[in-house]
Amino acid sequence: MKRLLIVVAVAAALLTWWSLTKRAFDWHLPFDIPPPRVPVDNPMSDAKVELGRWLFHDTRLSGNGSMSCASCHIQALAFTDGRARSIGSTGEVHPRGAMSLVNVAFASRLTWANPLLDKLEDQAVIPLLGDNPVEMGLGGQEQRAMTLLREDPRYSRLLHDAFPNDEDPHALLLDRLNGAAGQDVVELRQAEIARGPLEGLPRPREPGQRRRGGQ
Repeated sequence: MKRLLIVVAVAAALLTWWSLTKRAFDWHLPFDIPPPRVPVDNPMSDAKVELGRWLFHDTRLSGNGSMSCASCHIQALAFTDGRARSIGSTGEVHPRGAMSLVNVAFASRLTWANPLLDKLEDQAVIPLLGDNPVEMGLGGQEQRAMTLLREDPRYSRLLHDAFPNDEDPHALLLDRLNGAAGQDVVELRQAEIARGPLEGLPRPREPGQRRRGGQ
């Protein structure tokens, strides 16, 4: 009987180990490269990466619908825009170029100007909402962005897939857009997020170009 219990215990331990390794996120890293540090309360998943890809390419998350994150972080240019000085959605010329996102998960600092900013979940909202300089120009239009995320069927599905244990996963992004200090946010942590254009999204336009009708 004792031997049977030992066998059962070992089998249970092996099953638990197997299930955990199967569920672990695969970073596709060389064997001698450790995975990036990830917040304990916000583990990575394929669903979050897929959600991040859509957010990364969506021009509707800029103030005038002309620009997405991918507009200034182009995969073919090492996730930069190839400019010495970037241009925001309103046509404003920036004092510096867009920083590369290659291996950004391992970076200790994330901006040219603020050495104290060292969390991706905090940095991600700066190009969205910042006004010095204006990058994506979404500042003051946070509610429109949240309406988009709530009413777009694709985002509703992606958010629930990414955060299945949250009653209202939309609130995670709302907290971040409102400047809350919560840790739960979709993070840009690997190149898969921007591996190519996505069908069904508006195409980006030249910086400063407006929609028809002045929108």
